[in-house]
Amino acid sequence: MPRTSLPDHSVIFKGIEQGILILLDKSFDYERIIKKAIQKIKANKKFLSENALFITGTDGPLDPDEIGMARKMIRDKTKMEVLPMNNWEAPSEISEPIPEPIHETAPPTFVRNNLRAGQELQCDGDLILFGDAHPGSKIIAGGSVIVFGKVYGEIHAGQPDHKKVYIAAEIFDPIRLSIAGVTTDQFLDSQCKKNWVYVQLQQDKIAIFPKEDGPNE
Repeated sequence: MPRTSLPDHSVIFKGIEQGILILLDKSFDYERIIKKAIQKIKANKKFLSENALFITGTDGPLDPDEIGMARKMIRDKTKMEVLPMNNWEAPSEISEPIPEPIHETAPPTFVRNNLRAGQELQCDGDLILFGDAHPGSKIIAGGSVIVFGKVYGEIHAGQPDHKKVYIAAEIFDPIRLSIAGVTTDQFLDSQCKKNWVYVQLQQDKIAIFPKEDGPNE
């Protein structure tokens, strides 16, 4: 049985006078909340690297073993150091939490082959396909999709919380199409079936452009 994901409040980043304080809710599995903290650090690394990082529990200080485990895991995965908050006086006022990133981007996936009927290609981030997607095939990507070839199967890009993605293809006549969960029955004219096209969301509706028009970023 798959484990449920940890809620966002299990790891909270807050600004303090000395830098950034990472609060861990120890009511959850401790190793899992450290891994969640690592994910958040990676997603905000550019900002966090300019600040001193401190760590403590939401309901009190961490013990030495907990501090050592957290510091080692974070150092190994992010190359960043965190200090125990236990050596500091708790701040009387804490600023608003750091905004979460819209989407944690996974590395792009490159595939160099054709997709036949019944084959499915999935990835968490952007996908670049050098080949054709035949009828009966399916592409599902968490990010944008670029196909240097023909698309005749299903193609799905983005997620409900990650809408700033696009699809680009050399020849485009898919059986089914969606971006961030939004689908369309829009008729593709013959121009789109013979030339490069870009597909993206505009006002929560799918818009398809021939290559010379291009998408709006």
